[in-house]
Amino acid sequence: MTPEEKLKIFREKISNATTFDNNFRQLLGIELFDFIHENKILKNEFYKRFNYLEDLATDKSFRLLQDNLFKTIQEILKLISLKEVNKWQKELNIELINNLKTRHRKNLLTLPELYLELQNKDAYYRLEDDSDFNSILSVKRQYEETVENY
Repeated sequence: MTPEEKLKIFREKISNATTFDNNFRQLLGIELFDFIHENKILKNEFYKRFNYLEDLATDKSFRLLQDNLFKTIQEILKLISLKEVNKWQKELNIELINNLKTRHRKNLLTLPELYLELQNKDAYYRLEDDSDFNSILSVKRQYEETVENY
């Protein structure tokens, strides 16, 4: 089996998972991790991306950018009322898939639900685990907690 075929199988298993149980942890934490480390190209690419995210997590300019983006989103949302969003929803009948942390990835949100969710800073992920931003669980900390559960 080629690495591409094996990765496709992993992708399908991950896509079909419905709960974050021990089987899913084993799939990610053991099977996929071992597969990546057995393949030199995948291992190098994995660590290249991991180190990139580590560097971003400690970059003060990037963290400032994250905060400014959130503030900008909030300013834009202040110009739009929930009543207007409800009207657009009725006219367009839109449901959106989003990956905000308070929702399951496979849930579809309406525009009003997305509008309300975007106002909640706790729905956003951060890369770093700086205590100054304790209302946002960092991506890095989430992975550390997951790995520690093995």
